[in-house]
Amino acid sequence: MIRKFEPLKLETRAFRDHHSYTIEDENVLNLIAKNFDFLVCTEKDLVKISNPPNQLRILLLKSKLDKEEFLISFLQKKISLKTF
Repeated sequence: MIRKFEPLKLETRAFRDHHSYTIEDENVLNLIAKNFDFLVCTEKDLVKISNPPNQLRILLLKSKLDKEEFLISFLQKKISLKTF
């Protein structure tokens, strides 16, 4: 997604879903932060980073589920089923 904006410089780090950030991860992010203007991450990841680079502007991405309407409908049906 970021590549479509054609940034002059781009460095990426991919982490698995539900990743617990380590001190080493945060050190790498801090090193990267010294060479870039922005850090892009989701809100759910930002709260897991104990010490985000403070000199860096952070762009937050909103997460959106594919087929969100289907999931909502499915959950509503499951909740409405009364099984005792």
